[in-house]
Amino acid sequence: MSKCKFILVQNFFTRQWRWKLVAGNGRTLDASSEGFFNKKNCIENAKKTGEALVELTRNL
Repeated sequence: MSKCKFILVQNFFTRQWRWKLVAGNGRTLDASSEGFFNKKNCIENAKKTGEALVELTRNL
């Protein structure tokens, strides 16, 4: 089973942060639907998404 990872990217023009969840094969599985001006807020949102995904897979 390949591992997934969150990647943070910052838009050059808007300076907003976004996250992407990327599978081991390089495919994007999910991405933030909004930009964050504060990197800390982006990280917190990614953590909440990750926790929700873990909970979802436990209930399958």
